[in-house]
Formats: sequence, structure tokens, C-alpha cells
Amino acid sequence: MGLDNQKLGAHMSIAGGYFRALERGIEVGCTAVQVFTKNVNQWKAKPIGEDEVALWKKGIESAGFADCDVIAHDSYLINLATPDDELWEKSLEAFGHELDRCAMLGIT
Repeated sequence: MGLDNQKLGAHMSIAGGYFRALERGIEVGCTAVQVFTKNVNQWKAKPIGEDEVALWKKGIESAGFADCDVIAHDSYLINLATPDDELWEKSLEAFGHELDRCAMLGIT
């Protein structure tokens, strides 16, 4: 198998808007990117606006990225294997929110 099918990617900051991560990735030659859908050190997150989703989807199209070219990394706080019932409930809820955010952005 040649290198034609290989992807080169990195985590890119969403500072300034989710679509900025795509721009940053393209600037450094990425053919894939990883993003956080929110601040990784906080439980709560600012809602993603429709305008932000539209800019993101336009950026995906402009970059020529396929569904598998964008990966999301969830919050560092989430621990679905914790024996602590309270933390598990909080983690489960936060993980659900992460999945919802990915769905909004079309991150599979």
C-alpha cells in the first residue's frame, strides 16, 4: 500500500471558531484534523450556534475533508469507568453532550 491513502493530521485549536481549526490544519499541510468540541477542563459548554455550524460545514467542504478526516476528542474530565456513582453520572451526561456536539458538526 502506497502513501496515497495515508492521512496526516494533528490536533488544531478551535480558538476563534471551529472553522479556524480547519484553516490551521490546511496551513500546516494536514489532510485530517482533531478538535475538542469544547473546553476540555470544564463540564459545561457554550452552545454551538447555527452560524458556527454553517461556517464549519463550509470549511469542511472547502478543505475537501471527508467524514473520516475529522476526529473529536472529548473532555479530559469524562471517566465512564469510574467507580464513583456521582462522577459516572456526570461523565455519562457530559459524554452525551459531546456526542450531540459532534452530531451538530457532522463529526462521525
